Amino acid sequence: MLRYQKLSKNPRKFLAMTAFTVPEFQALLPYFEIEFNQHVAVYRLDGKVRQKRRYRPYKNSVLPTIEDKLLFILVYLKQNSLQEAHATLFGLHQPDANRWIHCLHRPLTKLWPPCWSCPPARRSASI
Repeated sequence: MLRYQKLSKNPRKFLAMTAFTVPEFQALLPYFEIEFNQHVAVYRLDGKVRQKRRYRPYKNSVLPTIEDKLLFILVYLKQNSLQEAHATLFGLHQPDANRWIHCLHRPLTKLWPPCWSCPPARRSASI
């Protein structure tokens, strides 16, 4: 299973899988965490409005840390893989991967306009 702790030790692979360097990823992480926490305070993983229980990650969650959640969505967006293949890469089943993709994509899109197709450090060089 792909995990942030393991992948971040190899900067070339990390860049190839996410299009971000480890420092860029770390810079994005606190903003993503804020957006993610705001999102899950209102919505459940399946996208429905949360009624009673507040979000708490399970102890045996397949995406236990916020780093793993951000890695999951960035790898999906960069690699553009089939959901079945992406689920296998992270140790999930395809329906669960689909739910996580939709849950994590919403907070990520709030961080930068959708017209920006590359990370901030490389965006200015391409304009």
